[in-house]
Amino acid sequence: MDFLKKHQAWIQKRRKMLPPLPTYSYKDGEKHLFLGRSYELYIKFSTKNSYEIKDSAIILYVKDDTVNKEILFTAAMKNELNIILNTLLHKWCPIMKVTPSSISVKTMKTRWGSCTYQTKRLHFSLDLISKPMPYIELVVVHELTHLMEPSHNRHFHKLMSHYLPEYRKLQRDLQRLPKEFR
Repeated sequence: MDFLKKHQAWIQKRRKMLPPLPTYSYKDGEKHLFLGRSYELYIKFSTKNSYEIKDSAIILYVKDDTVNKEILFTAAMKNELNIILNTLLHKWCPIMKVTPSSISVKTMKTRWGSCTYQTKRLHFSLDLISKPMPYIELVVVHELTHLMEPSHNRHFHKLMSHYLPEYRKLQRDLQRLPKEFR
């Protein structure tokens, strides 16, 4: 508790630097970030709940008006991120000669990803789906690097530089991007 009191001014200053989280109502015409670009959300009635992404549009198909559109939207974004993560893992695992035991996507408040070194499980923030592809790839390589080196020591940074020479700039830029999911 003394630590928090001692650093309270610094913490408050840093929190003010963060962009505010957007609030969404999940209605027609609303803008959402997808892979770093603004997409317009459309709600259409259908015989089943599903989604489609095409031509800068995210289309949610709902059975009726009682469907929780936020849950459907989140599930759609989670599915899309899983597809991208699997593609990137298929690319990077052979290059880095590592293989995670499993991956998961979840809402994370402060991290872009995490690695459980002992079990080789990788976890990725759902918020990555709103970021351009180079940032998603950065986080994938970062977490795969943790399968070789669990801490952020000199060896870790040397490995990151080897696999992604521009990783430091990407990391700095990623921290400045707004969050989409709570």
